[in-house]
Amino acid sequence: MRTRQVRHRAGRVYGVMLGLLLAGSALPAHAEVFTWDPAGASPSLGGSAFTADTIDGTHYLWSYGPSGPPTTAHPGRIFTVDFYEQVQQVSLGGGAAFVPAGLNGTPGAPGSYGLYLKMQAQVEQVGGTAIYDYHSLAMQLKADPGNHDGMLSSTLAGVGFSNTGATGESDDITLATGSLVSSTFTLNPASGIRSVANFLETFQPAAGQGGFFVSPVTAHTLINEILTTPTGALVPTVDPSDPNSQWNVLNGGSAVIGLTVPEPASVLLFGSGLVGLVALRRRART
Repeated sequence: MRTRQVRHRAGRVYGVMLGLLLAGSALPAHAEVFTWDPAGASPSLGGSAFTADTIDGTHYLWSYGPSGPPTTAHPGRIFTVDFYEQVQQVSLGGGAAFVPAGLNGTPGAPGSYGLYLKMQAQVEQVGGTAIYDYHSLAMQLKADPGNHDGMLSSTLAGVGFSNTGATGESDDITLATGSLVSSTFTLNPASGIRSVANFLETFQPAAGQGGFFVSPVTAHTLINEILTTPTGALVPTVDPSDPNSQWNVLNGGSAVIGLTVPEPASVLLFGSGLVGLVALRRRART
């Protein structure tokens, strides 16, 4: 009986500590100044190295999902949302925005390249104040050698580039990858704005691409995207064959992107919490 009580108490404490650890993803973090060098990518993109702490981009989205809030007859379901965030310019310390040499340059010109984030999320429309639950999100930081991808747009057929070059996106380079840590979605937070979504993900260089990231990327580095949709920019189209489903296309929203690193105290809390969890698990087994 005593062993069972110990396990029960340990299980409750374990649950509380696990919750605190998961909440740690929202603990304070500081913006990271980073230096990236396109010439250090593999293969080299050319261009010039640049230092920044903020990235400005344009936001594109495509989804096919529920046409209204969940009901008893038509409960919420999980659907896929595709995002593209095209990098346009960067800035440092609140200074004037600038375009790094070579970024979005003349297609085919020496040192020209494109840079964008490609994300795919699994989303559930839950209604109420939460509106959406983001179950997962996979992120890739991609580069377009020679800037041949062409115009980026979202239509009923999907979101992607016009692919003016011979190979299109097929020769684009994956520079870094990440997965969802936390997300928020706010509907109508201010006049003229439909919604603001904020995603926080892990961020690690892809194999062989360490030369692009002049500033070291630690195991704790995260990427943060704030995606703003103006009123009227998201265009829904109900599926004539299924009135409970619709396409959503978005062209030309705003994306503000940055790297963050949790404060040292947050990392220490997370590490000590893991040690505590291991100890509790061992005690519960005895």
